[in-house]
Amino acid sequence: KKNLDDNKVKLYINENIEYSDDVLDEGFSGEISVEFIIDSYGKTNNIQVTGGKKAPLLKGSVSNLVSKLPLFEPAKKNNRTVTVSYEFSLNFSL
Repeated sequence: KKNLDDNKVKLYINENIEYSDDVLDEGFSGEISVEFIIDSYGKTNNIQVTGGKKAPLLKGSVSNLVSKLPLFEPAKKNNRTVTVSYEFSLNFSL
């Protein structure tokens, strides 16, 4: 299991994202927000991608990549693993 590293997650998404024909045809420039839960087992769940008008065009690709992230070291509180939410932003310019 890995500790969450914001920069590594962003790099993984940027290097592995596959753009749909709609995104490539229309282009996309802007910021999207990615939010998800890391459960008590270290798995990502409840992935949400939001942002400008064209964010839905990237939602499927980004959500798919986040769901494939390796298990993380779960957060602990009072020596018990707990669920935590996590959010970061990505900038795109196509």
